[in-house]
Amino acid sequence: MSTLKLMKVLFRLKSFSRLSSLTIFLNHCDNDLGHIYQIIFHLPFLKYFKLNILEYENVNFNLSIATDNEFSFIEYLVIHHHLTLNKLTDILSHTPQLTHLCCFNVTESKDDIKSETLLKLNNLVHLTITVHHLTFDEFEEFLVKLSSQLKILSVTIKNSEKNYLNGFRWEHLISQHIPYLNKFIFCYTDIIDNDLEIKPCRTLINHFTSPFYLKKQWIFKIFVNNDEIIYLMRPSSYI
Repeated sequence: MSTLKLMKVLFRLKSFSRLSSLTIFLNHCDNDLGHIYQIIFHLPFLKYFKLNILEYENVNFNLSIATDNEFSFIEYLVIHHHLTLNKLTDILSHTPQLTHLCCFNVTESKDDIKSETLLKLNNLVHLTITVHHLTFDEFEEFLVKLSSQLKILSVTIKNSEKNYLNGFRWEHLISQHIPYLNKFIFCYTDIIDNDLEIKPCRTLINHFTSPFYLKKQWIFKIFVNNDEIIYLMRPSSYI
């Protein structure tokens, strides 16, 4: 289905006054994705929305920060396409009722991070997110401003920045800013090449076995898979 046809279908969906769940799969999108989100946010009874786009390079995505009368009632949002952190911030300004958020391809923004415009999501209890080439400083600021009510956090990192492996820093972030967290799933993948040095990481990852993590029964493991090394933290019940 072309994006234009999809837009026409979405306009017609406005007449379905009790539509509460909507899932969209697209092979590609060559139009402004912001227009699609604008229509979605105006579906008055929508509680669940998932958008999966196989090929989307984030070329055109114009979505303004929501005003007071532009809020959506979506509670469960799944975003399965390329997205910068700034564009995610724009989307979240429209969804103050979110309880569950899943984003699988969040990347760095070319412009300055708009963390000052990030809306506090007081109902958000579950966050699943995959980040690519995003510094830990940026990601940490995003988490701190997003929600202190999180109970489940699942983070997958596709990045070469070793700060994500700092167990002490994660402990401080969780204990000070996400105090209700009871399930933490962390997966950091690095490529094994001739320059990979394990020793510099050892000091950082050693803290993942501190009493803080042991008390919560979050277990840290390392896996080697072909040309990748995977650092994994998850609840003992998942093992």
